[in-house]
Amino acid sequence: MSLEVIVSYVASFGFGGVVVLVFVWYFIRNPLAMFTIPSQLSSVLVRLRLANHRNVVTKKLEATLNSAVFTLKNETPAVFDKSIRFKWIKDGNGFADVSDGDIVLFIKDNMDTEEIVADATMLYLRNSVALDSRPYVERGLLEAIDVTLAQRILVGYPNAYEHLQRNFVDPLLDITEKNRMYELASTLDEYGVLTRIVLAEYSTLGLRLKGKSSTTRRRNETVNFATFVERVVTREAEDVPLRFRGNLFSSTVALIANPATQSVRGINYYKRKFRHDIESGVRVIHLLARGDNHIGEVRRLARWALRIDLVARVIPRNFAEATSEGRSVRAICISCYSAKLPTILQLTPVDEMYSSLYEILPETLTGELEIVEIAREPNVRSKIVIRSYDGINPISRCVGQDGENVKALKTRLHAENEIVDFILWKPDIVELVKRAMYPLREDEILELDFDESSTVVRISLWSNEFLGRIIGKDGTNVRLAEKVTGCRILFEDKESMLSPKELAARVVARYVKPISEDQVRIVRLVRHPRQLKVLVDSESIQCPAIDCARHADFERIKSMLSGEYVTFVDWDENDCKQIGNALCPLNSADIVECKINEKRKTATVFVLNDKAQQDAVGYGGRNVKAAEALTGFRITVKVYD
Repeated sequence: MSLEVIVSYVASFGFGGVVVLVFVWYFIRNPLAMFTIPSQLSSVLVRLRLANHRNVVTKKLEATLNSAVFTLKNETPAVFDKSIRFKWIKDGNGFADVSDGDIVLFIKDNMDTEEIVADATMLYLRNSVALDSRPYVERGLLEAIDVTLAQRILVGYPNAYEHLQRNFVDPLLDITEKNRMYELASTLDEYGVLTRIVLAEYSTLGLRLKGKSSTTRRRNETVNFATFVERVVTREAEDVPLRFRGNLFSSTVALIANPATQSVRGINYYKRKFRHDIESGVRVIHLLARGDNHIGEVRRLARWALRIDLVARVIPRNFAEATSEGRSVRAICISCYSAKLPTILQLTPVDEMYSSLYEILPETLTGELEIVEIAREPNVRSKIVIRSYDGINPISRCVGQDGENVKALKTRLHAENEIVDFILWKPDIVELVKRAMYPLREDEILELDFDESSTVVRISLWSNEFLGRIIGKDGTNVRLAEKVTGCRILFEDKESMLSPKELAARVVARYVKPISEDQVRIVRLVRHPRQLKVLVDSESIQCPAIDCARHADFERIKSMLSGEYVTFVDWDENDCKQIGNALCPLNSADIVECKINEKRKTATVFVLNDKAQQDAVGYGGRNVKAAEALTGFRITVKVYD
C-alpha cells in the first residue's frame, strides 16, 4: 500500500477511523485473537496494580529507613552521609550502588515487606558505613557492627527485626569468635561510643591508608582499639584517662565520671593529663562524661584546650545513655583533635559548621548556648537552630555586634557569600517551621496546616509574588528548613492564592490603622505597575485619605507589594472632584477646568503648566492610567492655553 493511499484513507476516515479499520481487518484475518483480549487486559491490569504497589512500598521503605538513618547521621555525619533510594530487580541477589550522592538499593521484588526492610538495611550499612575504610577493619567486627546498627534501625519494626535476628544475628551467636565481636559491638553501642568514637576513628582509616595493603596486623589493631574503648567505658571505679598508641590509632579516651577524683584532684588534674597527651603526640582525645555536672566540666576542659591552642578542632556529640535502672542520663562525647599534628578528618559541611561555631562562640561548647540542629549547603546558605536556658538573647549573641560573629564564621569556613540564618528554637513545631522558613514572614502566610501524623506542613501564601524569595534558589531555603525541623514543607499552588488585587486589599487593610480599625472603608482599589491607588471613604473622618496616609506603615506595605507606590484618594460624589482627587499627586489648585462627557465616559482635565501635567500623567502614564481605572473615566490631561 503506497503512502498516497494511506494518506487518502486518513483524510477520508480520520485517524481514529483508520485505527478502527486496522483492528477490524486484523480480527478478520486472526479470528482466534479475539478470545485472548480478556487475558491480555487482565495481564495489563495486574502489571498496573503491581507497579502502583511497588510505588507505594518504595515510598514507605525509603521514608522508614531514611528516618532511622537520620538519627545515626546526627551521631557521626561523616559515616552516615548518604540517603537511601530503592529500585527493583526480578532475578539475582540484591546489591547497592552509589548514584547522585545516594545509596541506591536494588532489591528483589518477590520478597515480603519484612524481608525487604531487613535485607535493605543490611545492604545499606555494608555499602555506606566507613566504606573506604572497610578493607582495613577486621571482617568479623564489621559484620557485628553492621548487625548492631541494623538492630537500632529496625527496633520499631517487630517483623523486620525478627527476620534480622533469625537470618543475621543468630548465625553470629553460633560461632565463638563472631559472638565475641557481636558482644563487643553491642556493649560499645549501649554506652553510646560505637558511632561517636569507634566508627569516627574508623572513618579516617581510608584517608590515612589510601593505596596501602590490608594486613592482618592492621585488622587486629582495629579490634584492639574497639576493645580498648570498651574497657574504658565499662570501668566503674577509676576515671583516669587511658591512652591507646598503635600504628593506626593514637587516641586518649577520658571518662570523667568519678566525683571523688574530681573533688580531690580538681579540673587541673585533667588539664595536666590533657596537655601531656597532646604534647606527647596523641592525635585525638575523646572526652566522655555523664550527668550535667560532669558535662559542664568536660565542656570547660575542651574550651580551655581551644583557648590555649592545644587542639585545632572540637566536635561534641550529645546523647542520652541508659542506666541499669532503666532511666536515661544526659551524656556527651567531645572529640578534640590535636593542633600539634596534621588533622585528617572526613568532615561533612555540617561538622565544619559545628566545629567553627565552637571556636567562634565558646558558649556553644560550654552549654550556655545549645545548638539544636544545623542544615547547610556550603557557600549557599546555612540554618542553625539554637536555644538558651540562661536568660541571654541567643540570636544577638550568635550574630554579634554589627554581625562580627557571622563575618568571622564565614571567614573560618572560607564561604564569604554564604547566608547564615540563626533560628530561635520553639517547642511548637508550627512556630519553629515559621522561623526556619526565614525570610518568610508570618504576615505573608494566608494559611498554615500541620499534619502531625505525617509531619507535613502545608503553607499557602497571600501571593505567589513571595515564592521566589521564600523558596530560594533551586529550593535551597525549603530544603534546609525541612532538615532543621524534620518536617516536609509544601506550598499551595497558584490557584489557591489571592489575586494581586485581593492581596493589595488585605495588606492595606492590615497596615493602615484607620482601615484596620474600621474608621475608614475601602471603596475601590486598583493596581498598576509600581502604582497602587486606594479610594477611601469615612462617616467619621473628614479627610480619610490624609488620615490613612498619616497612619500607614508604608515600608511594610511596599515590601509586601514589591515596592509599589501607594496613594490614598478621597471618595466624592462629584465626578470632577473625584477625577481631580484620583490624579494625586496633582495639586487641586493646579486644575483650571474639568470637562466630562458622561455618555462616552471621557474627561478632559486642564492644568496650569507642564509640571502639573507631568504630575497628573506620571512616569510612562502610570498615574493617569491608575486614575482611569479608579474612576471609570478615560482621562486626558492638557495644559490650559
